[in-house]
This record gives sequence, C-alpha cells and structure tokens, in this order.
Amino acid sequence: MTRKLRDGQERYQNNHMYGTSGQRPEVFIPPTVPTVPENTATPGPRRPGVRRRPPRRGSGGRRRRFGSRRVWTIVLLIFIIWGILRIAPVPFGKVTIQGNSQLTTADVYRAAGVGAPINVIQLSPSQMEKRLHEDLRIGTVSVSRRFPATIVVQLSERRPIAVVMTMFGFAYVDPTGMIMASGAQIKGASVPIITGKKVDTVLLGDTLTDAAVQGALQYLHALPASVQGRITEVNVANPQDIIAYTGDGTAIHLGKGDVPQERAKITGELLRQAGEQRIAVQYVDTDPSAPIIKN
Repeated sequence: MTRKLRDGQERYQNNHMYGTSGQRPEVFIPPTVPTVPENTATPGPRRPGVRRRPPRRGSGGRRRRFGSRRVWTIVLLIFIIWGILRIAPVPFGKVTIQGNSQLTTADVYRAAGVGAPINVIQLSPSQMEKRLHEDLRIGTVSVSRRFPATIVVQLSERRPIAVVMTMFGFAYVDPTGMIMASGAQIKGASVPIITGKKVDTVLLGDTLTDAAVQGALQYLHALPASVQGRITEVNVANPQDIIAYTGDGTAIHLGKGDVPQERAKITGELLRQAGEQRIAVQYVDTDPSAPIIKN
C-alpha cells in the first residue's frame, strides 16, 4: 500500500513538472564558437605526407653585397692602373699639334717640355701652355685635354714682318714690334727692311716703341698678302714722310704713318689700277683725302 502510494506521488510530480508524457523537453543550447583575433591568418589544412619548406632568407642581401663588392673592385683596379701610368715611364695617349707651319712637331714638343715616351697622364696642359707662351716663335697658344687620352695644342706662329737695323746688325720684328731674332746678317725669312733709323741695343723679347717704326709695321701688317710681297723697303728717316718702296722702285708715300689700315687699302687699289692701265708710275701718294698716282 505504501509503495503504491509512493509511485503515485512520483507520477503526479512528473506530470506536473514535465507534462503528461512523462519525458523531459529538449532544451537548445547554442554551440560555443571560439573567437579568432583580427589580422591573424589561419593556417590552411596540412596535407598528410607533405613537409612545408621554410622561406629562403637573405638571398637578396647576398646579391646586393656581391654587386657592391664588384663595383669597389673595379674602382680599385682603375686607381691601381692610374697610379702605374702616373709613375711608370710607359707610353699612353698622344699629343696633337694644330696651327704650326714653320715649327716642326719636334720643335713644339721641345718647347712644351714633352719628352719620350709620351704619357698624357704625366703631362700638365697648364704647364705646357705656360712654357709655349714663353717661346718667342709662338704668338697665341691653348692646350687642352680631349677624351679619352689626347692633349691638343692649338697655336699660331709669330712671324716676322720686317727687319730693322741695330747697332750690331739686324733684328727680325713681328707686327707688334717685338724682337724675335737678331744677328749680324739677314737670313731666313724674306721680309721688307726698315731703313733710315738704327735702334739701340735690343734683346730678344724687347718691343720697339718708336712712332715711325710702329706706323711702318702696322702699315705692312695691314697690306694684302699679294701687295705685301712686293714691298722691299720702308724708309722712316723723315717721320713726317714715311716712304715704302716696291721691288721695281715705285715709291709709296705714307705721310706720318697715320691710319695705316686705310693707307694699306689705298695702296692696293692704286697699284691695281696702275697695273691694269699699264701706267709707268713714278710714285703713289696714299693721302686718304686725295690719293694720286704720279707718272
């Protein structure tokens, strides 16, 4: 009796709590999802039997180090070669001379201090130019380097334009009046002689400053080459009436020697007219205001 009463009470409690079916209702419990931190890559599935190869590190750095080492090696070799060429007596490059006609290449080399063998690395263009400026045979000069291994010497020769009489002989002078050479006799270049005045003792490199001589020199320098070759003498005995003479004895009056360029132009024109008209010329007056041909 007691057992039946207990079973009845249990059934009553079950019916009251879970319904008449006597079974507990199922309760949905959501699964727990693990949280993954942001910016964290999840490794992919690993295939069985496959071993991952770790990434290679430092290959780019090794290449950069190798390239830098090669550059420094090349630079070092260049400096070694340059040092050998700078010191050792070995030929390297060439020296080119431009503008010389009377001076030989050997003359220019000697004046510039260029020895054998020629090594342009051991030569200084500035020093070469300085030495050449000191040579009275050279008027203007410039020395420069040209890539890769050439030194170019560009010069103009100083040429005598007349001979003057000195106390002990003769001296060759250029258009500026500078003494280029002197000697007891006239030899070498065939140029007009300036007569009527002897200059005092002069040294090489000295410049004549006499006004009449300077006028005669400037006149000769301004003449066309074809006419200049016909003049054999310029007499400056009378500074107010300088007279030039051609090879056939024609006298050319130059006055005080002023305006030499204009008088030189007039001389060429009058001599041309006299030649075309077959005029027996006694003298020519180059007065710019009234040029005449006297026959």
